[in-house]
Amino acid sequence: MTLAVLIPTWKRPKMLHRCLEHLGALNDYPDMVYIVTRQDDQESIDVIKRFESKLPISHVIVEEEGVIHAENAGLKEIKEEIVCFLDDDAYVPKEWISRIKRHFENEEIIGVGGPDLIIRQIKDNYRRNVSTVGKLTWYGNPIGNHHHKVSKIHDVDILKGVNMSFRKKSLTYLDTNLQSAITDGNGSFWELDLCMNLKGKGRLIFDPSLEVEHDSDHSHFIEDKVIYNNSRNYTYVMIKNYSFIQKIFFFIYISLIGNSNTWGFLKLVQQILKGHTNPLRHYKISIKGLLKGFKVARQTKVQPRYICP
Repeated sequence: MTLAVLIPTWKRPKMLHRCLEHLGALNDYPDMVYIVTRQDDQESIDVIKRFESKLPISHVIVEEEGVIHAENAGLKEIKEEIVCFLDDDAYVPKEWISRIKRHFENEEIIGVGGPDLIIRQIKDNYRRNVSTVGKLTWYGNPIGNHHHKVSKIHDVDILKGVNMSFRKKSLTYLDTNLQSAITDGNGSFWELDLCMNLKGKGRLIFDPSLEVEHDSDHSHFIEDKVIYNNSRNYTYVMIKNYSFIQKIFFFIYISLIGNSNTWGFLKLVQQILKGHTNPLRHYKISIKGLLKGFKVARQTKVQPRYICP
């Protein structure tokens, strides 16, 4: 079984350096580490050069901006059987690859993921014990909980992009329509779209022992654009992947109730009662993204392109 790690990066040399240090300390090396940068990201290129003698690295150059284009550029180059998606600000435990490989010995399993411990939020005691992780309700509400604690391995519907692996023969290229809305942000909900596209092809599992440290920092994001992009992309993914009947129930749910991705009327009322700073503004931007997501899904005919084994 051959295994590749795919890391897109953009001008975060300290994080990339630490990420590669952890990969170099594994008890079972990947067959290849594919690192995707843009040509003008000299800081990342310098880090890559320092590790080329320590890890099997393939440096991939991408011209377009955004994580979607970076991931696709890396996927086009990968020859290995297993593809491990890893963020450049994620730091893996020593048993990470060996445990992933053991799971893929079961032919029913096509995807494996694990939790991410978000370092910057540890002081807020944000983690709790949960029984549900990585599920998508029938009416379209994604339940993540990937950063919380679970006691056992779970079959899931959704894995998180920072820490997930798949059989390459099951994958499709990422939908670039999710990147087109992004002027600030990270192409949100691409992993939801990817996992929904894999439904029926095999099992996706979540293993709590695959926990990575995640030095995630979104402080530079512009709030209004994040609200709009999250609502737009979430809506687009659900409408794109759902049947006609499911679309009807999703629209009823998201417009009347809503969730943190797209505020519905009851979500607005809840946030007003909680004393949200500017709930009407948030609601209006969210609905604007919702309508854009519907429009893009209606106008776009997506033809998945399967990656050859």
